[in-house]
Amino acid sequence: MDGMGLKSIEQYQTFLSQKLASWTPPRPLALAASFAERWMRAYEEFSNLEEWGDPEALRMGVETVWGHVLGQSSSASERKRLIRAIEQASPHMDDFDAIEALMTCVVVNDALSACADPKKTATAVWDMATEVLENLSEEEWPEEPEEQAEFWESDLIQDELRAQLRLIELVEAVKSFEELTVTELRRQARNLVVIIR
Repeated sequence: MDGMGLKSIEQYQTFLSQKLASWTPPRPLALAASFAERWMRAYEEFSNLEEWGDPEALRMGVETVWGHVLGQSSSASERKRLIRAIEQASPHMDDFDAIEALMTCVVVNDALSACADPKKTATAVWDMATEVLENLSEEEWPEEPEEQAEFWESDLIQDELRAQLRLIELVEAVKSFEELTVTELRRQARNLVVIIR
């Protein structure tokens, strides 16, 4: 899937809305889980380097979302407990220069939130994908259309866009979500490296 035809974040948002609307459960949630799976390595690397954080809390969050994909629902109280633990494991930018670790926490928490109501999962995934693109850089998203177009074409945004489109492609290719297919999807998601500049 080639994202080069998408000339703005608005075009990507429209594309993503249409794609998610065409999917039936649990496919949208599998995309949320794939996002979280992909970002986990960034947090693990941060935690190892800084000797700070709680990768286990994030892993448990990711496992919970995949559990929902496989029909193994968790309770609302369990998800809230995990969300609180991940919030506590989120690095503060005053203490760390670690946007990738912070984004991982946001993505995993968003994925957990997407489990709450299947009717709202597509919206939660749309928010997640957009939030990642808009907050990937330490720079503010430009307001002027010309500057937005230039920012959209930056390597940072285009690399992330390609990875998101690849995740969409991988999730769409899964015929049924079972242990074997989910294991392979998780492996493929983790192999899509998060690039931060």
